[in-house]
Amino acid sequence: MRVLKDFSSSFFRSHRTKLKINKFSFLYVILFYVLGIFSLDVYAQNKTKEKEEEAIEVVGERDRPDFVRLKPEEINKMPGTFGDSLKAVFNIPGIAPIFQNYTNAGFQSAMATGLNPTAPNNKSPDISNSQRGFLVMRGAGTRANQFYYDGLPLIYPFHADGITSVLNNNSIRSLEIYSGTYSARYGFATGGVIAVEGFKKKTIPSSSI
Repeated sequence: MRVLKDFSSSFFRSHRTKLKINKFSFLYVILFYVLGIFSLDVYAQNKTKEKEEEAIEVVGERDRPDFVRLKPEEINKMPGTFGDSLKAVFNIPGIAPIFQNYTNAGFQSAMATGLNPTAPNNKSPDISNSQRGFLVMRGAGTRANQFYYDGLPLIYPFHADGITSVLNNNSIRSLEIYSGTYSARYGFATGGVIAVEGFKKKTIPSSSI
């Protein structure tokens, strides 16, 4: 027994950093020799490793709104304009002018709604109906379309039953026809937009500090 005490004391002195000594240490030594069992209290150190934040950069491309831009030299080559630049919009795919015959109340009704035909399209003479330049874009009615000149609404683009437009050819620098996904600046249009740009377009003065 003295040998066990001497061994246990020397053993625990040499392994005090590895073993946790308690009141049952002596019993552990006996069990170690008799049964081959030994108990250890093991403590794991909590090691934390900081992980650097990884930034994810996403780059995307946005398609520009679909529109057709026409310049005077292109407009002059288009058939059916009869020298009227604004009439070039009738030659764009997806745009169709409304040709109707109107008489008295029928004409007033068509002017008010811009949608309801009053005569079959195959009747003659076919005359495009007047002020608003009634046309169909993407299947939308004529009141769903808007004309603009240098950003200002053009309420009366055609006159004389659509024979001619109210704009002089020399005042048109380009035509932009938007069939959809146009800018919010062109409000009140759910069908399409015809934006006319003049040669003397004025920009709003701005400054920055």
